[in-house]
Amino acid sequence: MTPNHERLRLVTTNDESLIVGPLDHSKTNSHNPAIITTEPNELTRQVHDRMPVILPPDHYERWLDPELNDKEELQAMLKSYPAEAMESYEVSPYVSNARNEGPQCIEPARPS
Repeated sequence: MTPNHERLRLVTTNDESLIVGPLDHSKTNSHNPAIITTEPNELTRQVHDRMPVILPPDHYERWLDPELNDKEELQAMLKSYPAEAMESYEVSPYVSNARNEGPQCIEPARPS
């Protein structure tokens, strides 16, 4: 258990979907990364009040199209990813230490 006794969970997609992060900051001269969030689905609602926007592979090309300026089309892509296309499982407190890296960070926790 972590010091505050919360169970740590990894929530991931069952496919090769992309979490939307990079935004074009060239007009603002900003180099700060951003993650676009939206309302949580049923699965992520268990751990947080928002979730990152996740694009399915068939949206990649359109999302990255520099000519796309249609606000309604863009807004339609910024929705909650379907919970049934995701999974969630408990992970080890190993992931809580910022010095720890590697595949052990996402391995399922061992029963205690």
